[in-house]
Amino acid sequence: MMSFEDIISKYFEYYDPAFESSIRHPGNNAGIILIDKKKLSKIEMSKIENKLKSDGWVEMESFENYSLL
Repeated sequence: MMSFEDIISKYFEYYDPAFESSIRHPGNNAGIILIDKKKLSKIEMSKIENKLKSDGWVEMESFENYSLL
C-alpha cells in the first residue's frame, strides 16, 4: 500500500496540495487530496488521471472537478 505522502509527491507535489485524512485504521486508510483549481488546469489533471490509471488506479466516481480513485 502506498502512503499518502508518496502519492502526493509522485503525482501532485507541484500543485501545493492539502491533505485531509478521513479514515486511519491499520490496513485501511482514506483521505482527500485538495488542490486549488487555479493551480491545476483540467488538461493537467487529465494527464495526472491517465498516469494514475496507467499505474493501476481505478476511477470509482467522477463529477466536474472531483475524482474518486
